Amino acid sequence: MKEVVFSKDNLEKEILKDAKSINLAPGFAATISKKVSNAVEHKVNKLSTITNNDLERIVTAELKKYSADLAYIYHNRDKII
Repeated sequence: MKEVVFSKDNLEKEILKDAKSINLAPGFAATISKKVSNAVEHKVNKLSTITNNDLERIVTAELKKYSADLAYIYHNRDKII
């Protein structure tokens, strides 16, 4: 099994990319990406190990606080055609 290391910067980039795909205002998207990545980093640092599914669940829950549409896109980004 491949080990994946959490990267706050990569998460911010992913969120910004997904936000751009649904035409969120750039300033709003930047604010969301910073707040969510900080919250996720705080939660991840408390855990000894985390799966990709756990990480996705945490990020999606944080995104829902700010934009349900963005949370949906993030959660389903590999499944959307």
